[in-house]
Amino acid sequence: MAMGHTLSEKKFKISLFCCSILLVLVCFVFN
Repeated sequence: MAMGHTLSEKKFKISLFCCSILLVLVCFVFN
């Protein structure tokens, strides 16, 4: 069953995406 692996991979990508959005927001705030 490779479903659990893909699920954790998706969670990792989502968290990475959220982190990049937060970084962009911080850059906008401090500019």
